[in-house]
Amino acid sequence: MNCNSFLGRTVTALTFVLFATLSAPAQPDSTIYISVDCMKSTSPDYLQVEQEIAQPIHQELVDQGKKLSWVLYGVEFGSRAECDYYTVNRYLGADALDRPYDSLQVVFEKVHPQADMGDAMARTMASRERVWTHLYATVGGIPPESFKYAHVNRMDAEDGQAYVNQEMSMFKPVHQALVDEGITKGWLVGALVSPSGSALGYNFVTVDFSDYPGPIPFGDYVAKVHPDADMQDIWNQTDGTRDFVLHETWRLVARTGPPAMMKDE
Repeated sequence: MNCNSFLGRTVTALTFVLFATLSAPAQPDSTIYISVDCMKSTSPDYLQVEQEIAQPIHQELVDQGKKLSWVLYGVEFGSRAECDYYTVNRYLGADALDRPYDSLQVVFEKVHPQADMGDAMARTMASRERVWTHLYATVGGIPPESFKYAHVNRMDAEDGQAYVNQEMSMFKPVHQALVDEGITKGWLVGALVSPSGSALGYNFVTVDFSDYPGPIPFGDYVAKVHPDADMQDIWNQTDGTRDFVLHETWRLVARTGPPAMMKDE
């Protein structure tokens, strides 16, 4: 891939993320950013550490409005060689990404008043290796209220605009029908912000949220929602806008709840 081609695919992948901010700089950044950490467990203690030590900290940060949510997933179907767990944090606006854990000691002392932070951090570090972190920006989707599994699809698109246009015009109604009929619980399209480059092999991700680990009858619902369309034409257009790189199924292990102020309402 030459330099001009790579630059073009990078720019188009982020056009949808940045356009509103660039065209209206006076408006607050309403982009939802998603930070995904690949975790390799190194101790049987790992899940207990995440749920007993980390989850209350993340819940407090949600309560303070410093992040939107935290989720811990385990790989159900997919390779565990590099990551056997993933943690996913959601933030509102780019400013929220800047040093989100500056108040960590204060938060730790609030949620774990009887514990020693140094001991807790040492136990955490001994339980897993954080292999990499990827940052996405949400392009669109149908937010889930509850779910048990995330079906994660990595996509590579040369023309990000054409790819996203097809997802929103052709396939969003299909996903809405799947949600409306209780087959799935939600759907997400995200553009990879960082890292980037052809070495990664993909620049978008889609996620289908469901209560079941098995396959989703997506093709059946494409035909149901678009009964007058030529199915072969749809699949040809789809293949022309992106390369389907990898599918994995992740199982929900733990997640934060809504902010405390919402729980009291």
